[in-house]
Amino acid sequence: MLEADGRIFHLETIDLSARGAKVGLLEPLAEGTPVRLHFHPEDELDIHVEAIAWRSDPDGMAFFFIGPSSPLWAESPWVELEVMAMAG
Repeated sequence: MLEADGRIFHLETIDLSARGAKVGLLEPLAEGTPVRLHFHPEDELDIHVEAIAWRSDPDGMAFFFIGPSSPLWAESPWVELEVMAMAG
């Protein structure tokens, strides 16, 4: 999953390494665009990272990781409301 410019894209991961990833994004982003990537591998912990658009290739968009990120659901107003409802 990719978050960019207030939009969320559900994508296929083409390649994943310690420093970056390539995903099947049909609408290329401008190089340097900040994004958040959320990977959900089977039978492993989820990965959430801040990244920048690095380059556009014919088969997808490459991103360079710049740091960790919070899960998408952690910033949802619905989660905050649910926590408040459970506490009160």
